[in-house]
Formats: sequence, C-alpha cells, structure tokens
Amino acid sequence: MALSSLPLAAQAQAVGMADAAPSVTVPLLPAAPPLDGTLDGSWSAAAVVHLTYEATYHKPAPEDTTVHIGRYGGVLYAAFEAKQSEPMTATQVTDGPGVLTGDAVMVHIWPNGLNGFAYWFATNPYGARDQYSSENSAYAPSWVAFGRRTSDGYIAILKIPLSAMHVQKNSAWQMQFHRMVVASNSNYVWELASEQASFIDARYAGRVLGLTDTKAKALQPRLQVYGLGEATTLANGGSTSHVGADFSVPITATTSVFGTVHPDFSNVEIDQQSIAPTEFARRFSEVRPFFTQAASVFGNQSDINAPMSVLYTPGIPTFRDGFGAEGRQGTVSFGAFNAFGDDRNDNALSLFASDPHQELTVGVQRVGVDLTPAGTSDFRDLVSEESVSLFNPHSHFTSFANVATETGTLVTTPGDAEYVDVGEAYQTSTAAVAVAFQKMGPQFAPADGYSNQPPGEPGIAGYTSAASKQINFLQTSRILDIAFSVNADRYHAPTGNVNQSDFGDSVRIDFKDLISVTAMQGISSLQTCVPLTPTSCSQAFLPYNNGGLMVQYAMNTANPSTIMYLSGDYYHGRLDSWTRQFAWPLTKRIALALEGDDTIYTSSLADEANTKQWLERASLNYQFNKSVSFDLGVRRIIGTTQPYAFAPFGVTGTLVPLDATNLSAAFHFFRGENELYVVYGDPNQLTTVPALFVKFIRYIGAGKGT
Repeated sequence: MALSSLPLAAQAQAVGMADAAPSVTVPLLPAAPPLDGTLDGSWSAAAVVHLTYEATYHKPAPEDTTVHIGRYGGVLYAAFEAKQSEPMTATQVTDGPGVLTGDAVMVHIWPNGLNGFAYWFATNPYGARDQYSSENSAYAPSWVAFGRRTSDGYIAILKIPLSAMHVQKNSAWQMQFHRMVVASNSNYVWELASEQASFIDARYAGRVLGLTDTKAKALQPRLQVYGLGEATTLANGGSTSHVGADFSVPITATTSVFGTVHPDFSNVEIDQQSIAPTEFARRFSEVRPFFTQAASVFGNQSDINAPMSVLYTPGIPTFRDGFGAEGRQGTVSFGAFNAFGDDRNDNALSLFASDPHQELTVGVQRVGVDLTPAGTSDFRDLVSEESVSLFNPHSHFTSFANVATETGTLVTTPGDAEYVDVGEAYQTSTAAVAVAFQKMGPQFAPADGYSNQPPGEPGIAGYTSAASKQINFLQTSRILDIAFSVNADRYHAPTGNVNQSDFGDSVRIDFKDLISVTAMQGISSLQTCVPLTPTSCSQAFLPYNNGGLMVQYAMNTANPSTIMYLSGDYYHGRLDSWTRQFAWPLTKRIALALEGDDTIYTSSLADEANTKQWLERASLNYQFNKSVSFDLGVRRIIGTTQPYAFAPFGVTGTLVPLDATNLSAAFHFFRGENELYVVYGDPNQLTTVPALFVKFIRYIGAGKGT
C-alpha cells in the first residue's frame, strides 16, 4: 500500500492527549553552556520541558525525558536528560543517516511555522549527528552535538546555529522535541494533540517564544568546488581528471537559485543491484546533487498506488551543466530546472500552493525533453500535470484529483496520452482506507518520467484500493503490535480486456525483543508480450504471484537481519525465492553485513528452460570517528535471470548465463568546509569497475546543502 503521499489525518482515540499546543519561552543565557554533559553553569538558566507523551501507542510516556533549552550568541542549545530502563540501542559513531537507526533524540523546527521550510537535528548517546531540511536533501550545515551515557540512561546536547536555517523576520517559531527508543518501539514527544495522527506535524507543533527578535547571521551564498581524479586502465577509458562546481545563491529568506557547471557523476554511494522478482521495471534512487537540490518541490500531489510519475530523474542521462531555482513563499512552494547536454535539454517546473492551514492544496508540474541529434529527426516530449487535494484534519478524509496530458513526437492521438487519477482516503495514526479511479491512455509514456503500462496491451482504466490497521498493545507486553494490510486493483485495456489485476494482503507481528514476523500473499496477473521472434510477440495474461513468510530482527537499527521465502505461480511456471540478510556489530566501530539470495524459476512448458540465479553480497563498515568512515563491499550474481514482464524470454529465446562480481571500497571524510572521497570501483555496476577515484570538495560560504 502506498499512502505516503497523502497528508496524515488525525487520531481521535488518544488517551490523555492535550488539545492546546504547549509553549515555551527560550531564555537568553548569561554565557555559553558547557557541552560536557554535566549540565552545570548557565544550564541552570535554561527553560525546561518534559516529553510526557508516547506517540507510537498514544499513551503517557513511561519514562522521563527532560529537555533544557536556551540561546546564546545566535545559537540554540538543547540538552536531553533521558532515563532508560530498556537495553540501549546505539551503534552509529560517524555522523550521517545511521544516527536514526538506534536510540536518538531530535529537535524538529519550523522557524516560520507553516510558511517555510522544515528542519530537524538529531544525535545519539555517542554524539553522532544527522540533520534534515525540506529544502535540500543534501543539507549538512556545521553544528555540534555531544552524547554521554549515564547510570540510568544518557545525556545528549545539541548546539544549533540559527544561521543554518531560513528565518523570516517576525516569524512564528514552532518545535517538537522527540526521543526514540528502539527496544520498545517508542517515540516520546513534547506535544501530541488528541486528533493528531503524525506526531511530526507543524499544524500542531508547540509554540516557541523568545526567538522572534533573534538576529541570525545574514544568509550566505554557497559555492562547492570539487576536483576529481580517476586512475583506470585504457580499456576502461583511461585515467582522467576534471574540476567542477555547484552553487546556490539566496534571493530571499526562503528562495534560492542554484546550478552546476561540469557536474560530477562519480557517485557510488548506493548499491542498487537486486535479483528480487518483479512485475514491473525496477526504479532506482537519485544520488546526483543537482537533482536532489530541488527534489522536495516535485511530486507533492496526493495519490495512492500511482502507476506513473511525470518526473523520474534517474532516467535523465549525463548532462553538461544545469541551472534552477527553488523556494517557498508563505504556503507556496516552487521549483524549476534546466539540464543542458549535447543536443539535449531536460527541463521541469513545479508549483504547489496551499491555504494558510495547508488543507486545500493545488499544484502544477511540467516536464519537457528536447533532443536535436545531428543527422536524425528531432524528438520532443512535454507532460503537464494539474493536481488538487482537500484534507480535513478533523474528519480524517482527503479528497484528491490529478490530471496529466502528454504531447510530443510519439503522441499520434492526443486522447490516448492522458492520465486521470481521482480518489478518496481516510487515515488516522493506526488505520487507513483509500480508493481511487485511474485511467492512463495507451500512448502516455513520459520521456523523463515513468508509466507502468501493461506491456502486452497498453492503456489502463480501473480502480486501486488499499487499507491497513494496526492494533497496539501495552509497551510491557511480549507483543507490541499487530498490523494488517490489504490492497487490490483491477484495470481494463481500451479494448475492454482485463490487462492488469492485483491483490495482496499481509499480517505483521512486532515483538518486544526486536523480532518481527510477517505473513503475506500477492496474486497478480499482467497482460504480457511474450517474444516469438526478435520482432514479434504473442499476448498472454500471465501470473506474477508471490506469497510467503518473512522474519526480521532489529529492522529499525543499523544492523538489521531478514529471512524471507516467497513462492507462487509465475509467468509460464512457478518461482521460488529466498532472501537472507544478516548484520552484526563486531565492535563499537566495526559492522559486518552478509546477504545470500536466490530465485528458482520452473517452467511448465517443455521447450522453455528452467532458470536459477544467486546473489551473494558482503560488506564491512568501519567508523573511525564522527568524521571518518571506511566501507568495503563485494557482490556476485551468478545464474540466469528469471523472466519478468518488461524483459521476458520466449520459447525461441537464447538464455545467456551470468557470472558477475563487483568489488568496491570507499573512504569518506567530512568536517566543516572540507569533504574527501577515496573510492575504488562502483557498486552500482554489474561488474567491478577497475578505477580509483579521488574527489575533494571545498564548501565556500554557506555549509553543505544550506
């Protein structure tokens, strides 16, 4: 079920929750408070609040968390005194995303209330840092954190410069103080209203006084200059080096223009190889800095199980330079970019506007591609999408409608390149029900987006639906919660034939000892084009079923483990798959992860071969300190790929065995204005890339991602 793009509605069954938002006045401290965990000195003059609510189960917090907050010299100080009887879960020593995979504390900040960007800053018992900004997914300003364990819990301190955030004059500051306890699946918070579903919601966040007259340092432009050297063999293109730059210039307190010159595409952060069976083509995560700059302003429409997206940036090839703008004025968010390549221009525009309470939202997105290759015909594609949604935080309902139209070189019948999505959803903190009518023309295929068109007979018209319910038990119970989910859809082709049908359900039980058990089934059929010759195929309505059992341990930590078995009718036969993933902290700073997956396809056709494929993967992570880490990874994929709808083989197809090994290693340093990568290979590639990359980045002016 995909309900993540819907605004979260409210929960009315909470016990003992407050309806009026709490408030706190942040005092000006007489001196900078010490960061040694003793909470002496000027900490005595700080304001004090308590995290009295447990937000996962909507109950009073069973343990005390005291937060001391004050300001001095343009800096916000927050110290958490966390009492904890459960086992401590904290393995992240180096700054970065892993901080939230264990016990941690967070300060969520809306400096301009609903009329601006959202931020959060987090740290754990080791003082490792992580942060977020709704403006830029690469947000990493300079700030300080401290952590120390105590006999009955831990103390964590955050020192946050106000200049790291976009702050408008006379803004209405709002905050939420938040503590995560992994062992009990708990979230302790300062504010939780009785009708509130998401405990991180600016509509309900506590009011913070004493900061409206704070004079933060003026916003600075950011220039990041990088130098990249690559040492490799002649067969791989030969050694090379180049320099480039990314920049961002603030125009107002909440608006910036940004760009890149000679962008770097040596990103090797994510291993996205998989052999998991799939009904549709796989989607990959974007890692290129230029596209992550404005990512937050695209795709903000409400929908469920959307079969398409007008913008999918991983599909945009290498470009020469790019420029854009993004920002927010009041409750209006906007963004645009142009990426210029050789004989190619990719461009996109997004605008979303809401009422002051962010209940009515309207939006428009336009994505275009222009190709003018020498010696061949020009190609053009333009997709426009208009959206509207109405969210009622009191009744918990969201109504939405999205309409898109495509024009361009490949669209020969305008009415066949349209998309309509109209739906209704009800969502609380523990339950959700949604249904939508969707229609997508057979020629709707955004060049810079994606559309899950049934390959055997394009064009869909039908419904999609989803529902879920979570039952919570006492935090002292052996079973913490049981979650149920179900989803169903059915679509017809323009001819009237059913060309896609899906049904799935699951039951998950979460235990107090970090073990989760999930039983699931998926029954799917898709109109498939089965190749007969290199240029012809036959249509067949084929199954892509899978059902089975999954056992997980410590899934919300830095060292998760999973065993999963799935089986079902698949293509012309049956497919069985195993996933085995294990991770162990060898020491405080060293972690080992192992994975072994396999899929076995057994065909019912005498003249179609059976196939088997394995994936083996191992990685070692060494966290030297808060600024330095090292990773080593090796992966091997052997066997023959199983058929799937977008890359099937037929009775006359030739099966090519695969034996591919990839070895990669990465050293990363980031502190202040300097960042260094030393990388061997590329884990995104099927086989080892025999290349050594050295990349140095210098951030001038504002910090990274600010």
